Amino acid sequence: MFNDVGKKIKTLATVFFIFILIFAIIIAIVELILLRSVPLLWLIVLISIAFAVFCGWISYALLYGYGELIDSSRKLADNTSLLLKTFSATSPSIASKISTKSGKTTGNSDAAWVCEYCGYENPMITSFCRNCQKSRY
Repeated sequence: MFNDVGKKIKTLATVFFIFILIFAIIIAIVELILLRSVPLLWLIVLISIAFAVFCGWISYALLYGYGELIDSSRKLADNTSLLLKTFSATSPSIASKISTKSGKTTGNSDAAWVCEYCGYENPMITSFCRNCQKSRY
């Protein structure tokens, strides 16, 4: 369910925007047919349709950007984990000092640090305790 959330959010944003466009076009056609005898209202209808499309585009941009942010955060976490794993393999003495400073000495990819405030064991990729939200450093 939570695999590739960024892609799912970006897909949802795209589908939502397409739905808004189709809905706006249908509403415009219906209103123009119903109001064909009142040309002044055509302008109001066209402005309202343009506003609806603009709002849809803004919501699309925000939602798509959020999905992109989640993707970038996931890539950053993966790269940091890989970097820590590589660094641990090439310089175990320095890596152990870094791990000891953060709360717990570990050398594997499932590394964790223990919060000094509440004792909760957190993954190395986190900077704040998942239990008490205190900073790791």
